[in-house]
Amino acid sequence: MNKKKSLAKIFLIIIVLSLLFVKEISIFKTQKDKLRYGFTLEEIGERIQYIYKYENTLKIQTLSQFGELGKLPQGKSVNTHIYLTKGNRILFLPESRANAKLNKADGKYNAYYSKKMQGYLFYLLCDWETHEAGIPLNSLENSTIKYCIVTEDYSTLQNDKNYGLEDLSYLGKIQVDFTKEIAADIYPIEVSGNGYVNVMVEYITEILSQEGEYGEYVIYLNDMHRVQREKRSFGETECYLDCVIEGNGRKEYAEFLIYDHGDIDGEIFPLSGPHLADSLGYFSDYYSEEENRELIQTIIDQNRGVVTLSITSQTKEIDRKKQSNNAFEYKNDMDFSTMSAKEIATLLSYVCSYSEWFGLAELGYRVGEFREFDGKEIILYSWANAGDKLFFIPADHVNTILKKKDGEVCPVYVNKTGDMEFYKLEKKQFADRTGQMNTSLITIDNLATCYIEYFVRIGETEKISIEDLIKLEIPPVKKDMFVRAFTQKIEELLKQAEKKGTYTVQIGEYESVYSNQVCISAAVIGKQDAYYIRYLIVAYGDDQYYFWPVGFGIDGSLEECASTKHGMNRTCIERTKQLNRTNIKIVLE
Repeated sequence: MNKKKSLAKIFLIIIVLSLLFVKEISIFKTQKDKLRYGFTLEEIGERIQYIYKYENTLKIQTLSQFGELGKLPQGKSVNTHIYLTKGNRILFLPESRANAKLNKADGKYNAYYSKKMQGYLFYLLCDWETHEAGIPLNSLENSTIKYCIVTEDYSTLQNDKNYGLEDLSYLGKIQVDFTKEIAADIYPIEVSGNGYVNVMVEYITEILSQEGEYGEYVIYLNDMHRVQREKRSFGETECYLDCVIEGNGRKEYAEFLIYDHGDIDGEIFPLSGPHLADSLGYFSDYYSEEENRELIQTIIDQNRGVVTLSITSQTKEIDRKKQSNNAFEYKNDMDFSTMSAKEIATLLSYVCSYSEWFGLAELGYRVGEFREFDGKEIILYSWANAGDKLFFIPADHVNTILKKKDGEVCPVYVNKTGDMEFYKLEKKQFADRTGQMNTSLITIDNLATCYIEYFVRIGETEKISIEDLIKLEIPPVKKDMFVRAFTQKIEELLKQAEKKGTYTVQIGEYESVYSNQVCISAAVIGKQDAYYIRYLIVAYGDDQYYFWPVGFGIDGSLEECASTKHGMNRTCIERTKQLNRTNIKIVLE
């Protein structure tokens, strides 16, 4: 009898546990379907931790970037609450910073309420700020941590510092290492064959030689990543480099920007100076050993990349004439003003499907949630005298009706600053229709209301319907010079890791950024291992290439690209395999 009762209890426990398991999975699936975000809590924690340590090791932080919240608390295992909001933005708050409870339909959560700002403040993981025509080119090295505010009163379209309370979703709690130990795992900067480093070294050589500062020098590289070119509206990026120049009795901190659209051609700008007539440095406004002693020593100790330099009276002036890599012919006849509203809706659906399929939201795509357009009626505009740009808004975003001088009525969205705010799609000047995207990805643009006079409306409202990319027609990718260079780079990575056997490179993304720049991704599949590799490739000089890692990993190592390392690697490997666009074999013996 006791045995029967025991068996009954065990059976009951199994049923209860099964129901709980099903309930847990069902809740997870519901949340995942709703949020559509591919990083796990553990991966989010790793990203926050890496950026925190990277910034504390290699960058100068200011209190203004954290606002009222102040700097993050110190600790090896800090309990931290993670949130997700509109545009796949990650917000987080250490438990010790909470001073209030945030009431949501599914529970109460820790928050920090600011009476002064009349909203909830969170730390914001800014891993989405770098893009070319909407194509995310982010890495954790050009990411940062700032603060943001969440309120009930916010703009309909996305703002990079203000978010809506109703869009905030709680993901969970994790422990994060917020200690200021120098990060030992920061990826080294490759010096050999690095065109950007060569341009910087040439510039430093020229300045020191001109000033008669002869001697032996060591250049310690600190940071190298892509930054947004703020002074232009084309969404372009450029290379940022900073370093310490040590030698001849001095140590000087220096920052540079290198423009690489067309070539890595010597268009280098010393960001740190000198800008003043009485500047004491050759590359900065002050004698930087005094101003930045702690940072200088940290950079030297970090030893990410080192270049030795000898300056003598015989050092020749370097000829840094601009070369051109624009000898390619491109033809893209797309004209939005001549397309029907239905054709444009189909195109927008493709762009959304393409972006979502390759995980661009998780890679930091600025607009973020592609499915937000699904089933929406949209209002379309183009310039009256040029059809290279498309402006659109969902009909349910309209809050203002503008009337043109000719009497035409134009429904638009006007933001709090008084500007019209649109989603935008642009013709890609450098796409040649060989499997590349011939438009940009969707971006956001602000225009003064007076510009409505130069707009032409395209048709009536049209509904967008988004399907998985596998259901759409996607062409193969031509094996051009970039694909060949990309394949060669992958082969080098596999050889360095001492891999053997046959690997299949299946091309996924291919977006033309500029005449000498493309973004390519691929699933690299072996017998027992697989990788998802994504690069911005910059061609320069005589058949030379630089590969910027812009994938899901913390850095550009093969390990970070592995299917076993990140869930989004696995997801995009499977999706790329399903498309079966272009396959290339690599045999390693």
